[in-house]
Amino acid sequence: MLTAVAALRELGSLLLVILNAERGRSLSPFAQACDKIKAQVSRFTEAAQMQIQSFATIPLEQDEPVPAIRRFVRLLREGAVSTDRAEIDLNLIATSARGRTTVQAFRPERTKGAPFERALEITEELMNLGVAQIKSLHFLLSAEGFRWKGASEGSSAKLLLLDGKSFQRKHRFDLSAVLIFEATGAEDPSIEKMLAEIARASRIQFKLQTSSTQLKPNEPGRATAEIFVTVLSWMELIEEIGAKVRAPVSLAGRFSRSPTTSTAAMHGKMFELRLYRRLFRSNLA
Repeated sequence: MLTAVAALRELGSLLLVILNAERGRSLSPFAQACDKIKAQVSRFTEAAQMQIQSFATIPLEQDEPVPAIRRFVRLLREGAVSTDRAEIDLNLIATSARGRTTVQAFRPERTKGAPFERALEITEELMNLGVAQIKSLHFLLSAEGFRWKGASEGSSAKLLLLDGKSFQRKHRFDLSAVLIFEATGAEDPSIEKMLAEIARASRIQFKLQTSSTQLKPNEPGRATAEIFVTVLSWMELIEEIGAKVRAPVSLAGRFSRSPTTSTAAMHGKMFELRLYRRLFRSNLA
């Protein structure tokens, strides 16, 4: 399937052929318009980027709170590059009186607005809680706004430690890493090179096969040739319906008695509109 970028490149090539033909005659307004369109297409295709998110699951040696938290902190200390947007969120969930007392005494909100290194130190303090205190809590830890070592300057990262204690699953903890970056497409050769650099520097194995693309509402890559044709077909249909509705309507033989002129015209237009709506629905089916 053609992307919008590829379609625009084809359009640019076509316009260039037309433009060269026009230049042989004179610099007509049409040729000038082609020049402007070609320039817009060039700027559009050069700037087109899509956001790609790559995911990696981090294996845990022990499926227990303290080892899982230790692994969370170690990954950030060894593989993260701090930025002014880096932050850690400690979401401690308590369902008992002991747990609520533990959360109040620990004050996990201390990481909010704290420097990244200080937030890591606060996270490490969780491992010093007593056995009963740890058992009374569910741990949902996250870090974001930093960058993985080996990643491009414009990228960002997340690290998530999720506690599935309430679900009574086979494995209680899930530790996952996220890499967020922009590229012209999944075939960009620089992506594989960056993932290899991250694996070497951060020891996290991101794979392009486990990636997804995030398209914004006005993202160039969001449109495809099929969507473009669909929109054109819809616009053409609306034009045709509008022309039919505005056209003079013959009501000969439709009524047994003559209604007023304005009422007859209104009924005729309503009939034509219902007819085209039915045709449109049948075409969609």
